[in-house]
Amino acid sequence: MSMPGLLLVKSNAELEAEERAEALQRVQSRRDLFQSNLASHIQSCWQAARQAKEEVQQRMLRALRQRTGLYEPDKLAAIQEEGGPLVFMMLTDEKCTAAEAWLEDILLVAGEKPWAVRPTKVPDLSPDQQARIVGQVELEVLQGLQAGMAVTREDIQARAKELQAEFEQALRAEAERLAGRMEYHIEDLFQEGGWYAALREAIQDIVTFPAGFIKGPVIRRRRALTWGRDASGDSVPVVSWVLRPEWECVSPFDIYPSPSAKGLDDGDLCELVRMTPGELHALIGVEGYDEAAIRQVLEDGGGRVSSWLWDRQSERARLEDRPQEWADPKGKIEALNYWGQIQGQLLLDWGIDPSEVDDPEAQYQCEAWQIGPWTIKAQVNPHPLGKVPYHKASFRNKPGSFWGIGVPEIITDCQDMCNASARNLAANMAITSGPQVGVDLDQVDPTTNIRKIYPWKVWPFKGNRAKAGGAPISFYQASSNIDQLMKAYDKFSLEADTKTGIPKYIYGSGQTSGVLNTASGFSMMVNNATKGIKRVVGNIDTGVTKPSVTEAWVFVMLYDPDPSIKGDVEIVALGSSAMMVKEQQQLRRNEFMQTTSNPVDLQIMGMKGRAQLLRESLKSLDFTPDKIVPSEEELQRLEQAQQQAAQNQMQMGQFGGQPPPARQGAPTLPDGSAAGGDGANLMRMRT
Repeated sequence: MSMPGLLLVKSNAELEAEERAEALQRVQSRRDLFQSNLASHIQSCWQAARQAKEEVQQRMLRALRQRTGLYEPDKLAAIQEEGGPLVFMMLTDEKCTAAEAWLEDILLVAGEKPWAVRPTKVPDLSPDQQARIVGQVELEVLQGLQAGMAVTREDIQARAKELQAEFEQALRAEAERLAGRMEYHIEDLFQEGGWYAALREAIQDIVTFPAGFIKGPVIRRRRALTWGRDASGDSVPVVSWVLRPEWECVSPFDIYPSPSAKGLDDGDLCELVRMTPGELHALIGVEGYDEAAIRQVLEDGGGRVSSWLWDRQSERARLEDRPQEWADPKGKIEALNYWGQIQGQLLLDWGIDPSEVDDPEAQYQCEAWQIGPWTIKAQVNPHPLGKVPYHKASFRNKPGSFWGIGVPEIITDCQDMCNASARNLAANMAITSGPQVGVDLDQVDPTTNIRKIYPWKVWPFKGNRAKAGGAPISFYQASSNIDQLMKAYDKFSLEADTKTGIPKYIYGSGQTSGVLNTASGFSMMVNNATKGIKRVVGNIDTGVTKPSVTEAWVFVMLYDPDPSIKGDVEIVALGSSAMMVKEQQQLRRNEFMQTTSNPVDLQIMGMKGRAQLLRESLKSLDFTPDKIVPSEEELQRLEQAQQQAAQNQMQMGQFGGQPPPARQGAPTLPDGSAAGGDGANLMRMRT
């Protein structure tokens, strides 16, 4: 209680503390308002995307049931009402499994990559390199003027062209070296980040569902073994937290594009992410995530955060062999990873650096993570072009549509007809397995078990009625339609081969006849069959392989501190080129090696070209090329040593076997020969 007439005196520290508290209160108020506005924005985008995907969701469930070998509920009820056999021929699973094996055979060959990093045809000259050319020309002109020589404009232009040609040649060699180092670095990232495992899983989704997805690179915090120091200063392995880029396969059930989207970067995109509390806690310390919000989710929500879905997708869980998922006592935390446009003012309220938001009224491509009412992340999309970190491909693309068509949808009719043929075949085999028996109950002794028939059975009849002339027992054999039904089944099974482009003989099934009985004929048919799967490989190359490698290259260029791996390169997907049969490819390589063993070809390609041929041949033979063929640096040193030796020998021949005399004031080598000569002058001076 303050007394009248007294002034309240506060220190500078108290005043500063009050100002900081008021500032924090204002920031918190803005963040609360942002939370509400952003959550409302994400919720509206999510509801629209979820409603638009409902039909696609049902398509995926039908494809999963069809591959699993389950009838649709309405068709199952009709079959059960008729009392027919519940036979389901696993034709869809057979075709999907064959397609997956075929694609893995092409894209995931041990020791080989389905991609490559190569220098561009014309590497760009950097500003520093251009400045070096200009500086070299200026220096030579200055030296010529100081020596009193006449330097014409033609001399300057000619020498500038020579220097530029020399730099371009050196630049191409440097680009080759940088591309090789970049390829090695990306391969290391893919191995540690799980890209190949993600591609293997995505191939299954591509074959089965309307599309398959790979997400990455995504920075995650993981525990890993690293080198550290003990108390005595010695190097010891220690477990520590590291940040590393990772790739993962995202289920198409969890991807929700905007209703009008035709591609990944067209409109908003939502991913439903399910994570354990431990996985959510691992996001603490990763750049962009709000630690306070994450801890609040773990404390208040935990595994009981409300679901983003209107249902728990129990049918999907059952089809994916997780029927008791709902009974998990801990459960999963469901987060919505939103990618789309957010108003700049909302980002400023969140606390984004104002330098990233030029106009508060403009829309910015952003990423946000929402868990219930909590926003654990909101930032401007770090990608320089505003792209999302997702890549997709379909077994068969559908123009103008975000989703494609998978194998189950392609052969739905064939599967239905094969099932119908198999059900009728089973019923016909059952009904024709024995005769139909008719018994006159008035003539048969009622104590006889008429339902039990066996050889040499005695049937007692009543004599009076037997004299009436009617047969007390009659037999009827139903006609067999097995051959017709088998032909119908084979017909529609063959039609599935044609529609999918995956014939039975590709995976060693079915009978071979005619042209397939000969080696050349079989090879010709296999080459024809690869045309269909080649289109699928092309879809994966275009939609998954090339863009994911490109994004890895962008990540390295932006965030890796090592300048020795950065250069002007292009990404090449090699899946389509791998369609060539490996044996034929190796045979052609061997033939090429033999035909280029003559002195003229060896002189043209040089040691580097021959070494590259040897490396590729050794790779196909499962050898390690680096242990057999010298590296490019070693070959370059060897060539320089040979050139120097040849030059010294030629100079000694000009001077009678003695080293050439040194010019006055010129430096000399240890053997007494001149370190430079008239040929060392870079500028052709006119007197």
